[in-house]
Amino acid sequence: MASIRKRGSSYLIVVSMGYDYNGKRIKPQQKTVHPPEELTPRQVEKWLNEQAVLFERECRHTPQPIQQLTLAKYIDLWLTDIAPDKLAKSTIRRDRQDIERILPALGHYKLTELRPEHFRNFYAELRKVTSIETKKPLSEYTIEGVHATLCSILSDAVEGGFLSHNPAWRTYRYAGRKCEKKIADEETAQKIIAALEGESIKYETYFKLIIATGMRRGECCGLKWCDIDWEQRSIHICRNAVKVTDEEIFVKEPKTRAGDRYVYFSAEMESLLREYRQECAYITETYDRRELTADDFLFRRQGAQLPMTPTTFTYRFKLILKKNGLPQELNVHSLRHTAASLMIAGGTDVATVAGILGHSQPSTTLDIYTHAFDKNNGNMGAAGCVSWSFDRKGVIVINNEDGDLDEDKVMEDALEAGAEDIEADGDVFSVSTAPDDVTAVADYLTSHGYELLSAQVEMVPQTYIKLTDEGDIKNMQKMLDMFEDNDDVQNVWHNWEQD
Repeated sequence: MASIRKRGSSYLIVVSMGYDYNGKRIKPQQKTVHPPEELTPRQVEKWLNEQAVLFERECRHTPQPIQQLTLAKYIDLWLTDIAPDKLAKSTIRRDRQDIERILPALGHYKLTELRPEHFRNFYAELRKVTSIETKKPLSEYTIEGVHATLCSILSDAVEGGFLSHNPAWRTYRYAGRKCEKKIADEETAQKIIAALEGESIKYETYFKLIIATGMRRGECCGLKWCDIDWEQRSIHICRNAVKVTDEEIFVKEPKTRAGDRYVYFSAEMESLLREYRQECAYITETYDRRELTADDFLFRRQGAQLPMTPTTFTYRFKLILKKNGLPQELNVHSLRHTAASLMIAGGTDVATVAGILGHSQPSTTLDIYTHAFDKNNGNMGAAGCVSWSFDRKGVIVINNEDGDLDEDKVMEDALEAGAEDIEADGDVFSVSTAPDDVTAVADYLTSHGYELLSAQVEMVPQTYIKLTDEGDIKNMQKMLDMFEDNDDVQNVWHNWEQD
C-alpha cells in the first residue's frame, strides 16, 4: 500500500517495493503531487488516495482496467461487495436513491468510456427534473448529493483497478447561491424555549438539550443515563441512534474521533434533567416493573431497551412550531445551528465551537457558520486552537556536513527503521517519524553509524506561509527572537518561510 506524506504545499507518495531474492530492500518509488487548489480538504484526501492507487499500480505494472464493464454492472457489484463494508446502512439507503437517478442516464456507458461532459450534461438535465413530492425542480442540494455519490462509487472503481482515474472529478459546480442554514435568532430561540415549557417534560428535555449543547438529534436519542456526570455537569456523547426504513433502530459509534466528546450543561439544565430522571424512574417502575438503570436510554421506547426514533422528535417539533405560530421552515437540526450561532454571538472562538459540535476540523465549522462569525465579529482563535495547523511529529536530524552520505541509502535505512519520510536540507538530513517512534528510529540510525544532531518531538506545519516583504520578515524574526529569549517559553514553532 502506498503511503502519502505532506511536504509543504505538495505531497510525497512513496511505494514500498519489498525485498529482492537476497533479502535486500528494494529502493522505494516516490512521486510528488500537487492537488488542485479549488478542492476542499475532503476532496483533497480522496484525490490523493486515487493518485496513490494509480502510482502504485504504475510501479507494480498492474494490468489495465477492464474494458467491457458498464457503470450499471459495476454499481451492482459495488452495492453487493463494496459498500456494505465501507458505509453505514443509512448512507447506503441515501445512495440508492441517487443511484435510481444515475442509472437511466449513465448506466449503459462502459466505465472506461465515461467522460467529464457526460456528467456535466447529466447534472444540467437533473436541474430540469420536477420532484414528484414537492412539484418543484430538484434542489441544488439534491444534485450535489448525486455528484458526491458518483464520485464515491467511481473512486472505489479506481481503487479496485476498474478505472485508471475518476472521470467525475471536478465536473460539478454549484448553480445559484447557497442558502444560509435555517437558524432561529435569539428572539425566536427564546420563544421556542418558552413554548417547550408547555410540553411534556420528555420533549422539553430533549429539545432544550440540543439547544444547550448543539448535539445532533441521533446523538441525543443515543444518550444513556450513565453518560451524565452530575458532579462535573457534563455529558459524554459517544453513540448515535440510527433508523433505516424497514429496519429496527440501532445504535453505532460516532463517525469520527471528534464525534466522541464531552459537552457541559448549566445548573438550570441539571435541574430539568434530574426532574426528568424522576419521571423516567416512575414510568419504568409502573409499566416495566423494574428499576431505572444507568444503562437505560434517556429517551427510551417504553417496554423495550431501545432508544426512541429520531423522526418521532422531528414530527413533534413541527407540531410545536405550528401550535405556537413559530417559523415552519425550522427543524430539529436548526436547533443545533441555533446553538452554534448563540455560542458565536456570545464570543466563543471557532476551535471551541468545533469541539462542542463534534466537527473534525475547525475549518468545517467556519465553512458552515462563516456568516455567523461575520455578523457577530466572532473570534477565530483561542489558546491551543492554532495547533490544528500543525502535526505532532518525531524529527531526527542527521549530520551530513562532509557530504558523504548517499540520500538513497539514508532513506532505505530510515524507512527500515520505521521512519515516515526523509528530506535533504543542506548539510543535514531531516527524518520524520510518528511521535512514539522517534526514540526507536534514533537508536536504529545511531547503531548504523549515523551522527545525530537532534532527535525530538516537534510540531510540524501542515502548510507554510511565504513572507516577501522585508519589513514583515524583520518583524517576524524580531518576534521569534523575543520568544526565544523569554525564559517562560519552552518551545517555539511557526509556519512562515521566506523566498
